[in-house]
Amino acid sequence: MENLRQVRRDMLRNIIFAIAAVVIGLAAAVFGLYQGRREAMLQQSIAGEVIRFHILANSDSEEDQELKLTVRDEVLLYLEALLEGSEGVEDSRQRIRKSLEEIREVAQECVEEQGYSYPVTAKLVKDNFPQKTYGDCIFPAGNYEALRIEIGEGQGHNWWCMVYPGLCFTEDNGAYVSQESKELLHQVLTEEEFQLVTGEGRLVLRSGFLRWLTGYK
Repeated sequence: MENLRQVRRDMLRNIIFAIAAVVIGLAAAVFGLYQGRREAMLQQSIAGEVIRFHILANSDSEEDQELKLTVRDEVLLYLEALLEGSEGVEDSRQRIRKSLEEIREVAQECVEEQGYSYPVTAKLVKDNFPQKTYGDCIFPAGNYEALRIEIGEGQGHNWWCMVYPGLCFTEDNGAYVSQESKELLHQVLTEEEFQLVTGEGRLVLRSGFLRWLTGYK
């Protein structure tokens, strides 16, 4: 009799586990859908407040990749002066748009000074970007406006950063976000957008029952 009771208890426990797994799975699916839609909406809003910088190398050869970084540095110096005192994303956009030929010439002269004859183009475009991390800031994947420079065939690995707000730096360890720039970013984004970018607003589904069920600590 006792064995029968144990069997029934085990069956009941297994049924409860199965139901719990289904409920948790559905909750996770709903949560994921909600979070995905929320981040997609915020991404579109964020995209309206920033301008990215996208530079494509001629190829993936070591020489072409080094040339890309040299051109990057020269163009960023020009953009730093061009956008100094900018009053916002629209002001920055207009300054860049009016100076596209000058930006192209800066890049072209840099290419030629390095001994190459690759043609260079400079455009303001709408482009699809993957999720990108700058220091401790994460920008969600999606369409963004970008200043795009192509060197030669533009078939090599590319490089991104943000020209407005000014989140571009050329230190050896790559792009990062200074505290000053982060404060500027905070000013141009809503609180919810800023929290999403810095990771503070990313929701995490946590369940005490799930941890008990799986043994997760």
